Amino acid sequence: MVSEKRATKASLLSWASFDFAETIFSANILSVFFPLWLTKTLGGQPFHYSVAYSSSLFISVILAIIVGKNADRFGKRKPLFLIAVTLSAISLFILSKSNTLISALIIFFFVNLFYQQSLVLYNSLLPSVSNEENRAFSSGVGVAMGYIGGAAGLYIISKISSTETFAFIIVAFAFLIFSLPTGLVVKEQPFKAIKGVSIRIILKDKGFMLFILSCLFLTEAAHTIILFMSIYLDKVYNMDRHSIVIVISSAAIIAAIASPLIGKLSDKIGTSKVFSMLFPGWAGAFCLFPFLPKVFVYLMGIGFGLLLATLWTTIRPVLLELSPKEEVATRFAFLSISERMAAIIGPLWWGLLVEVTDYRTATASLALFPIIGWFIYRIHVKTIRD
Repeated sequence: MVSEKRATKASLLSWASFDFAETIFSANILSVFFPLWLTKTLGGQPFHYSVAYSSSLFISVILAIIVGKNADRFGKRKPLFLIAVTLSAISLFILSKSNTLISALIIFFFVNLFYQQSLVLYNSLLPSVSNEENRAFSSGVGVAMGYIGGAAGLYIISKISSTETFAFIIVAFAFLIFSLPTGLVVKEQPFKAIKGVSIRIILKDKGFMLFILSCLFLTEAAHTIILFMSIYLDKVYNMDRHSIVIVISSAAIIAAIASPLIGKLSDKIGTSKVFSMLFPGWAGAFCLFPFLPKVFVYLMGIGFGLLLATLWTTIRPVLLELSPKEEVATRFAFLSISERMAAIIGPLWWGLLVEVTDYRTATASLALFPIIGWFIYRIHVKTIRD
């Protein structure tokens, strides 16, 4: 019994190791070193990065459906995961040797394309390291590892990297090494492979599609606050860089600590019940945040940290509750589409409103998204009950 528990813990930590790896990748490559290198060294513009990133996301969501279908059809989620990770790491290494703007943009397109596939396939392995009794906790462990990886990876790699291209090489190796436990140690849960997953049938699954739509509206608010929190704190509260880092870091630390605890609570009282609380929670936060005096901003950072931890911890287990085990990878591809659309629509909405109103009004308006999502989620619940 003891050895079995140890094996289960080892399997879970091996799975969560990829959350650690992928946030090292995203924090360093997507958020810092590639855009800086592109604009400062290669003479590119933010527009070039936007086009390369957006186009790779667009193709990735289409490819995710194809990859997910084949992963489910042949029961090969883990091998395809390893292929996606390896191709992304190799592409990143090749990127470090690039010296022209055009070649860098083309290679980055493939770096991000393969990276996005690895995320979908990774999520589909959650049933292999958990059961219905501890699924949210297992997801929370992954979320915590992710926040730790993002913070630690960004700090260490920024310290030891003399150039952006050297950072690419370090991140490529780190991404591959910390992904290997997921690909090598986790034993993929066997399931009866089916001849083919019907996208048409999934699209006709009203309860599932309503859930995906509700996630779109909920994650729009989350992606927007992640992208623009630093700008908001600067423009509205005139905070310096050090203070902004403290607010954002406190949110990340709280999220890392809280994620497994939220998972434990969710497993106990019901993951869907906890997930449903996120809609009024996010709406209330956005109604309150713009009108807080500066002294309460740090507390609000902690509040957003808890909301983010709860969102990323519960969304995967809730999707698994709605998915036949033979279609998990394909259905996670639909969630990926929802999140990618949210990452575009929410920030665009906020940016446009800032131009025509002000920062506080634009931020308060974000409460509309979780409110709409809440109504859709309630219809979803009614649909699956009926």
